[in-house]
Amino acid sequence: MEDDSSNDVIAMDSVMPLADGPIIQFFKRLIVNSSSQNTMLTNAQIQEILTKEFNIDLLKLHELEIEIYINVLKKYLKDWPIWDDFDHTAKELTSRGDKESLSKLLENHYENLKGFLQINLDIAKPLAAECAAKIRNKPDNTLKKALGPPDSIMVLEIQATREQLNTLVLRQPDTEKQNTIFKHFDNSIPKHITVNTLSLDAILNWWSVAISINLQWIPSGNNLFLKRETIHKLDHVLVNRKNENSSITINRLNVPTQIKTKKKVCIVSRKQLHGCLDLLQSVAAHNSSSNEIKLILECFKKDLTFLPFCVAPAHYRRYYSDYPYIRYLYAPTDGTHSSKYDIQLKETVSPMLQISTGQIDKDIDTVLPPNWLKVDCQSCKRTFYGEHLVTELRQHFDEYHPMEPDWQCANCQKSFSMSYLASKYWTHDCGST
Repeated sequence: MEDDSSNDVIAMDSVMPLADGPIIQFFKRLIVNSSSQNTMLTNAQIQEILTKEFNIDLLKLHELEIEIYINVLKKYLKDWPIWDDFDHTAKELTSRGDKESLSKLLENHYENLKGFLQINLDIAKPLAAECAAKIRNKPDNTLKKALGPPDSIMVLEIQATREQLNTLVLRQPDTEKQNTIFKHFDNSIPKHITVNTLSLDAILNWWSVAISINLQWIPSGNNLFLKRETIHKLDHVLVNRKNENSSITINRLNVPTQIKTKKKVCIVSRKQLHGCLDLLQSVAAHNSSSNEIKLILECFKKDLTFLPFCVAPAHYRRYYSDYPYIRYLYAPTDGTHSSKYDIQLKETVSPMLQISTGQIDKDIDTVLPPNWLKVDCQSCKRTFYGEHLVTELRQHFDEYHPMEPDWQCANCQKSFSMSYLASKYWTHDCGST
């Protein structure tokens, strides 16, 4: 198209008699602004043309076929023989403000360009299918790309919600969708919400949950800061269980508490910290949720007993359990089975707790500042505080955290629900020595 353009531009939406499809949108951009920035089409825009203008289901095509179709459209969009005529006439009609004639021009040239592209796509179609068939006939080509050689390690980054991850992997390659081993999720809103009932202990020991006590009294200047958070370590490996190595050694987790401190610290006894928490319980007793706030503070008191000593400021980390837990995630099948493949996502969790201590003064006031106690659901980026903290926290977990698949102890092979493990601080009678 030519570089010069008229300053008198018609509002293109007012002259559109046709469905506002991707080709029409392309014409509109050319008429309004003929700069090269507006005449270039991305691969995503060309795929939209293939899908919406020519009804080609890209999900059923091999990636090579898609690449061929994209290149065909790129070439013949550029080689359309009447671009100069379209450009000249469109600019003339736009400068005169002739909406009716411009509308007819778009309609006629839309049909012409679409027919021109359709002819060339029809020529390319059998050739693209033949090329794709040669690749498909190579045994296990796509799956080998996905899983790699037996001794190779490949990192795959996936963006998925926790609920999607639980059913992401297909147990056999989908031959109708380029042998993909991943389930497709649409962006539709769920038609119903699954309601669960988790105990408060289970919620507080779920993954990515943090409890913060932050007290700053004015004018006394006394301070108390404590934070307890679950930082469970997760590991994911894509495996074919038909040939999975079952003789892998399970290592015991590093049981001793890990401590990270700053250079300038002060010694604080556990007795002193327990006294602070007891005082907080008594001061908060008038709250309508005082019994449940007491349970939250009891989490702190229980975890403090595992500390070898206490200094502030510092971070303390320890594993809850002696061994990790394992489970296998996959999408429900239609009942078909394969003698070669049973692809699943092996998920390993090493439950870990972190306690952070800040400034801790020996004397604390008996009047609590507002929002002194907070609970964060870090995976959802939600913070709960105030008088209805516990009620709102329960409602959030009931509505937005679905029931999780069971976990199996890597050592004793016993299986447990996640709600049970979380309520028991991720411990069980393993029978290990």
